[in-house]
Amino acid sequence: MNTFCDYYNKNLCHSCQNIEITYADQLKAKEELIRGAFPSFKDILPTIGSKTSKFRHRAKLTITGTVDAPIIGLLGEDNLDDGREILDCPLHHPSINKLIHLLPEFIKTTNLAPYNIKDRTGELKGIIIFTNYTATQMYLKFILRSKESIDRIKKFQTRLRLIMPELKLVSVNIQPIPHAILEGAEEILLTDDSVIWHNFKDVKMLVSTNGFIQTNPQIAEVLYSTAANWIEEFRHQRMVELFCGYGAFSFFAAKSIQSSIGIEINAPSIVVANLTKERLKITNLSFIHAAADSVKEIIDQNNPDIILVNPPRRGLSTATQLIKDSNCRGIIYSSCSLDSLKKDIEELSDSFRLKRVQMFDMFPHTKHFEVLTYLERL
Repeated sequence: MNTFCDYYNKNLCHSCQNIEITYADQLKAKEELIRGAFPSFKDILPTIGSKTSKFRHRAKLTITGTVDAPIIGLLGEDNLDDGREILDCPLHHPSINKLIHLLPEFIKTTNLAPYNIKDRTGELKGIIIFTNYTATQMYLKFILRSKESIDRIKKFQTRLRLIMPELKLVSVNIQPIPHAILEGAEEILLTDDSVIWHNFKDVKMLVSTNGFIQTNPQIAEVLYSTAANWIEEFRHQRMVELFCGYGAFSFFAAKSIQSSIGIEINAPSIVVANLTKERLKITNLSFIHAAADSVKEIIDQNNPDIILVNPPRRGLSTATQLIKDSNCRGIIYSSCSLDSLKKDIEELSDSFRLKRVQMFDMFPHTKHFEVLTYLERL
């Protein structure tokens, strides 16, 4: 079956497992999964569907081939060096594809040899590109094996930025371990800017190259706004946000709450969240660097009436007991893993009951989606 993606049709990319299924049927299948996870819960709210193309504002691609003929895209079968070129993914925002097309010439100019997995030679392992909601500011991260080529990249990155003035932030991530693209711990900025603005319609926040960010900002905006509306509807005033990242849920809720404390284990994300707060002169939010399951004292001191969680795919882990032991009367739980969400809600069921469930299709053409739930204290 021919689809709107030539890379899929030519058997070059299989990332969109469900692309041959109509979008309406994709949503129905995902909704069935949610109903199966919570069979006794009947009042599931209407699904928030996405655009079906040009919705991805973040791209993570490997680079193979040679300096004169770099291949930007995906690794071949069994993660071998026979790379598969993906220059015009129809899911990417057009600004991302425009920048990708500029990179082969940049790689030649900087003599930036792509990494060879088998021989463990070369420097450039991959790139990560992000463009903000309005496509007015972007960042580009090069993932390198060593620091050997940093000076050349720094010298010539100004050419890229002249062609694409929205490219505000360029960085290098050093990853010496012999993997293709997995990021390392050391990040080196090559521009004066260390953050870019991520402007939604009514809320804006800063992001950097180091933290988690949703790839589909149009759906993310509805997700964050919905959580903020629920907080206001149930008249919550004091919030703790666990796994807060850059603090998106907190910034969206800021207008309707008295105070909120965001807690995140990724230190650079907390630095950026606090920078956003300072630049926007927001006084009722604060952000703390700590593991979510080691902050009992913070929760006890602030006595939140709502705890909002957006954990990684593994779920809440030991933070479940922290929430049970608190005095909060409600939980908002946003999850990209239905299995861990179901498991955590079952563990919370002796203290909380499920009141709302809504699906946000952040990832069309795949099996993945985001679920937002509200639980109330028994």
